[in-house]
Amino acid sequence: MEEINDLSFETILTRNHDRIWRLCRAYTTSMEDAQDLFQEIALNIWRGLKTYKGQAVISTWVYRIALNSSINYSIRLRRDGKNLLSLHIVDFAASSENKEDERIEQLYRFVNRLNNADRSLITLYFEDFSHKEIAEITGISENYVAVKLSRIREKLSNYFKTITP
Repeated sequence: MEEINDLSFETILTRNHDRIWRLCRAYTTSMEDAQDLFQEIALNIWRGLKTYKGQAVISTWVYRIALNSSINYSIRLRRDGKNLLSLHIVDFAASSENKEDERIEQLYRFVNRLNNADRSLITLYFEDFSHKEIAEITGISENYVAVKLSRIREKLSNYFKTITP
């Protein structure tokens, strides 16, 4: 297990940047919101460093903070009357030149339509966490993780089928 003393805030943020950024994209509908959420997560990590006890791998600890921050951000937007499922979602793919990039952006939009619990599970899955690790992070059983992920993947597949000619 990594020692917190061996890692500076900058190192922690650098090592987890891409993973956090993908999570931000899954919980927001615009690049501006994703950047705001990323900054909020970074601040929460910085604040939490003094309480980190080393009981979890630092990357798992960081991801828990990022996930909880993302869920809270989503709840706050909904409470403030901003509907994340609005049809006025920013079309990230419009600036994309590559078909693969367009598919990835479409996936982000579909993931954004999921409820917070499902979005949390699928983003952990996309980050290659094992079912056991997902269960530890979310507090649900491994078996339930497998069942839920299967249902979520099916739902995402159905979303793609609706747009494919």
